[in-house]
Amino acid sequence: MSRLPTNATLRFALWGSEEQGLIGSRYHVAQLAQDQRDRYRAVFQNDMVATSWDPAVTYWLLSFTGLANTATDAVRAAGQRLGYDPQLVGPVQRGASDHQSFQEVGIASANFSWRGEISPAHLEPPYHSPEDTIAKNVSLERLQVSMELIGTAAYAVARS
Repeated sequence: MSRLPTNATLRFALWGSEEQGLIGSRYHVAQLAQDQRDRYRAVFQNDMVATSWDPAVTYWLLSFTGLANTATDAVRAAGQRLGYDPQLVGPVQRGASDHQSFQEVGIASANFSWRGEISPAHLEPPYHSPEDTIAKNVSLERLQVSMELIGTAAYAVARS
């Protein structure tokens, strides 16, 4: 993406200790001065974007507040342009993931993931177990769709 023309800086980051209370993302956000927070246009958090679990047929747009924002709107628009809109649901209110740390301070953010059709809480049975391995649980097709959606959305926001 470094070779694509944008009007913004794209930052790719990984957070640690999400399951212990969003420790990494909360620390990062706490270190940002307000002028730095104001520069964020959207945060696209990818979570469970490649599960091979058969019932995970819905691509959830999860917002801590449950309201649409720049991140959810951009992914929805990408889904419409790319023909994936029927698989997208949301925004739906859901926290407990790193997008929450950003939304708590007013930065547009959302979590995007493949999960069961009936609810974003409907997770694959091996979730966070010793059986939850890359070798057993990765769908390259779902990963491709996820990356098309997030890549298209992030690029659209960075160009605006």
